[in-house]
Amino acid sequence: MPSLLDIIEEYISWKSPAFIGFGLSDGIGMLPTWTVVSLSINGVLDESRAVEKLQQLENDIDTRLSVEEKPRRLAFLLEDNSGNMYMAKSWRVQGKRRVTTPVLPAPGAEEELENYRKIRL
Repeated sequence: MPSLLDIIEEYISWKSPAFIGFGLSDGIGMLPTWTVVSLSINGVLDESRAVEKLQQLENDIDTRLSVEEKPRRLAFLLEDNSGNMYMAKSWRVQGKRRVTTPVLPAPGAEEELENYRKIRL
């Protein structure tokens, strides 16, 4: 059974080679109890294309992980080369894995996340 990290690595390397980097963290800034997948993509994305890319990854995560391995709460941060930044919370992926150590919001974290355009998956 693959892990969340395995699915993200596979997605980036095989299914969507335009992705150039990613991060996986248990809680950041104003999302302290969420598992957060941060992605960087080579190119410029409009909102509809960002939604499409994140929905594909969300679907892979939802269909390939067991309920025990799925994050309880999952959010995505996506940034392209032009500085477009998108944030989306997954309401589809709902598992049992909780954030191990919720983080306290860092100073300025709320303002940083305000720079992300919130999109709906």
